[in-house]
Amino acid sequence: KEKIMKLDQVADDVNVNGGKFTLMELPYDRKDLEPVISRDTLDLHHGKHHQTYIDKLNDLIQGTEYENKSLKQIIVDSRDADASIFNNASQNYNHIIYWQSMTDNYEEPSETMLKKIEEDFDSLDAFKDAFVDAGVKQFGSGWVFLVLEKGKLAWKTYSNADNPVGEDVDILAAFDVWEHSYYLDFKNDRKQHLTRLVNELINYKFIESRLLES
Repeated sequence: KEKIMKLDQVADDVNVNGGKFTLMELPYDRKDLEPVISRDTLDLHHGKHHQTYIDKLNDLIQGTEYENKSLKQIIVDSRDADASIFNNASQNYNHIIYWQSMTDNYEEPSETMLKKIEEDFDSLDAFKDAFVDAGVKQFGSGWVFLVLEKGKLAWKTYSNADNPVGEDVDILAAFDVWEHSYYLDFKNDRKQHLTRLVNELINYKFIESRLLES
């Protein structure tokens, strides 16, 4: 059985000090995001796809300059130097943030969080619409990140495995728009998936905790 990185070991960055990266434990059971994200999707997405990125990363960095570096440092250093290492390290990082950006116990944003959203997007509805619009317009596979950039919240999209690691921003949340994240549940209707996600699964407590740390 594969080793699991417990939730209390998960941080914004992960350093295994020359050991092997391991799959992170989900903050909920695989059935708990239904009906928006099915158990079948999570079995494949978490259990197969995320695990494969980790296995490939461990194989690729063994015996190289990267094997003693933290996950984010690997991403920064491999970005323009080694596409395979970059892609697998980035996908590991992206998913670590993604799983925590959703919750099975949805709550509306706190007064503090809502004030910040309204300050930067005018309204909560505009914030949600901007997310869905960004995700729908991302051509092909990719990610939608909520970042704090120059003191303001912003949605930013990235293709394939790319992410804002190394940019002058704070990463607050990540959402996957690769088809494997929604196809079993919504077929090719990415807009419906993202609309349901932002109304039923987005984890404002996680976002606010990262905002307070930024």
